[in-house]
Amino acid sequence: SDHPPHRWQGQYIKPHGDKHKGIDEKDLRTSACSEKTWNPNEEIGQCFGLGDVKKVASGSAKECMMACCEDEKCGAWQWNKELGCFYGGGMHSCQGEGDPIKFEPFIGRRKHLDSRQYKDKHGKPWQMAMS
Repeated sequence: SDHPPHRWQGQYIKPHGDKHKGIDEKDLRTSACSEKTWNPNEEIGQCFGLGDVKKVASGSAKECMMACCEDEKCGAWQWNKELGCFYGGGMHSCQGEGDPIKFEPFIGRRKHLDSRQYKDKHGKPWQMAMS
């Protein structure tokens, strides 16, 4: 695709490994399920293990969070503008870790980085011209 991926929004509502070490499960759930204290940007890269899309809660990140919080078995949720809402007992293998390069637009099927020097097959400097 020539379009950058949309960031995900998501959050654990049950403690997960070192990320929530020492945090009481009830306190975390209370905080993560409150519109005043939730953090939808805790996990902005795609995570796995949440199961199928929950179409009834796919309108917004807030809607997705609320649906997850209403399910006592839910431990984490994620929402994406293009793909919708996903939630389940937990998530794993989260991608992106907030790296802005992963969300940069593509140029010519390759992500262009100013810090990278591009060379042709003969070792001469090369610059892509956009038409």
